[in-house]
This record gives sequence, C-alpha cells and structure tokens, in this order.
Amino acid sequence: FSIDQAFAKLEEYRAKLPESALQYLPMVAKYSEQYDIDPALVLAIMKVESAYKPNARSGSNALGLMQVMQRSAGRDVYELIDNVKKIPTEKELLNPENNIRVGTAYLSLLKNLYFSQVTNDKTREMLMISAYNGGLTTVLKLFDANPEQAVAKINRMKPQQVFQVLRYQHPAEETRNYIERVTQAKRNLHVA
Repeated sequence: FSIDQAFAKLEEYRAKLPESALQYLPMVAKYSEQYDIDPALVLAIMKVESAYKPNARSGSNALGLMQVMQRSAGRDVYELIDNVKKIPTEKELLNPENNIRVGTAYLSLLKNLYFSQVTNDKTREMLMISAYNGGLTTVLKLFDANPEQAVAKINRMKPQQVFQVLRYQHPAEETRNYIERVTQAKRNLHVA
C-alpha cells in the first residue's frame, strides 16, 4: 500500500469507525504504508484488542491500542526492525503512535519474516492474526513440531483448511475466538 492508497482506504472506513478511532487514522495510514500491512487489518486488531482505548492493559500486561507485549512483540520489533537491544517501556507502549507503529511493525515481522515462506496471502494473514494473539510457536505447532515441516504442510492446505485448524484446534479458546473476531471486524470495514 502506498501512503495515498492507505489514506484512500481509511477514508472509506471513516464512516464505519467509532469517533474514538478517527484520531488514529493518520497513524494507521503512515505505518500501514511503511510496513506494507493492510490498514483494515490494523484497525480490526485495534478494535478487538482495545476497542480503540489507548491506555488498555490486559491481564497478561499487553499494552495500548494494539495490546503489544513488551517482552515478545515489543522486543522483536525493537531488536529486528529498530536495531535496538532493549525492551520497550510501558510508557513507550502506552503512547498511541508508538503502539500503532510497534503493533504494525510486528505484523510485518509475522508477514515478511516468520511466515514469509507461506505461499498463499490469505493463509498468511490468518496465521498472522492467530500468532499475533496466541504466539508464533503455538500456531506453527498446530501443524507440525518442526517449523519448516509446519510451513510445508500449511502450503499444501487450502486457506479454509488452515482456518479450521486455527479456529478449532488452537489450545487457547481466546485465540480460537480471536481469529473469528478480527476477521469479522476487518470484513465489516469493507462492507459497502
């Protein structure tokens, strides 16, 4: 997505978003374009994770709009994208712009590094959604204990088959429901 495409898409979504989400549209456009992530996916994750509340904090201490975990997604983005050997602070992750940047950058890591060998775009996005909530290792182990073999099996499956595994076989009920909720939230943004 170019920045112009991201802004155009976000303008389409404006009427479908609550007032509380509108202030974040420029940030979503900026980081969606920078990290090549569908802005509708970022908005859907924000809706499901925090209902667009910038100070949201989960029981597992996921923080902010995109509910970023300091010691996993936050650390990975700081180390692999920012080239900084540190874990983001709570203050950094409760800053809306930085939270959207880190959350979107983590989606980019899932897409372009961890699931880069997945050949089907729709399948890759489902895996990204599930891993964003339930962890990369857990998602891959649903298909095989060996990560390379897991990807090979995934690539032999149709997207609907992968969805069924993620939706009904993930060990965490929250993650099983999460993929459905995020997918539906994203779909709702595209309704004319």
